[in-house]
Amino acid sequence: MNYRVGLQTTQMSSPSPATVADGARLNGRAARAPDPGPVHVGRPGRLRRAWRSFLDSLPQGRTLPDDVWLARHRALLALLWAHAVGLTIFALAEHDSILHSFAHGAVIAAVATCAMAAHGNRRLAAAFVSVGLITSSALLVHIWGGVIEGHFHFFVMIALLALYEDWLPFLLAAAYVVVHHGLAGALDAHGVYNHPDAVQHPWKWALIHGAFVVAAGTASVITWRLNENVRAETQEAYAHARESEEFRMLAQIIDAIDRLPSEAGS
Repeated sequence: MNYRVGLQTTQMSSPSPATVADGARLNGRAARAPDPGPVHVGRPGRLRRAWRSFLDSLPQGRTLPDDVWLARHRALLALLWAHAVGLTIFALAEHDSILHSFAHGAVIAAVATCAMAAHGNRRLAAAFVSVGLITSSALLVHIWGGVIEGHFHFFVMIALLALYEDWLPFLLAAAYVVVHHGLAGALDAHGVYNHPDAVQHPWKWALIHGAFVVAAGTASVITWRLNENVRAETQEAYAHARESEEFRMLAQIIDAIDRLPSEAGS
C-alpha cells in the first residue's frame, strides 16, 4: 500500500532590492558609529557628589525619642541651675563683690528660667540650655581671670550639649565660643586670656580656640551618628519582627478557616 504524504509549503515574500539596500546602508552607519568612550564627569559634578556624600555621612539630628530627649534635657537643665549657684559661690570665693557675684548667678538663672518656659518647644528649650551652659563657661573664665584651665569648661559643655543630638544647640554653642573669645577678648582681653599674644590678637586666638572646640565636638558628632545608626537598625529589626509576627498570626487564622469545613463534616 502506497501512502502519499502531502507537504504544505509556505511561500514567504522576499524583500525588494530597495529595502535590502536601505538596510545595508543603515547597518553600515551603525557599524561606523564612533565609540563614545567613557563618560567623564567634570570637576563641578565630582564636587557635588563629594559634598552630598559628606552631608549623608553627618547625623540627621532631632531623632531622639521624646522620653529620651526629655530625660537628657532635664539633666542638662539641672546642671544649668547648678551653675547659677556654683558661679555665685565661686565669684565670692574669688573676692568679687556681693553684687557682682550674684549678678553672675542671676544671668544663668534667667536663661534657665527661659528654658523652663519653653518646655513645649524642644529646639527652643535646648537652645536656651545651650546658651546658658556656654555662658557659664564664659563667666567662669571671666571670674578666674582668663586662666587657661577655665577654658577647659567650654570643651566639657560642648560634649554635654551633643547629648541633645540636635544641630541647633550644638552649632549655637560652637559659634558662641568664637564670638565670645573674639568680642570679649577685644573689649576685656584680661578677662578672657592670660598671655600677651592673645591679649594683643584676641580674634586670632578666638579662631584657634574655636577650631579646637570644633575638633573636640567632632568626636561627639561621630558618636551621635553611630547612635542614630543603631536606632535605625533597631527600628528596622523591630518592623521586620512585627511583620513576621503578623504574617504568622494571619497564617494561623487562614489555617483555622481551612479546617472549619472538615470539622463541620466530621
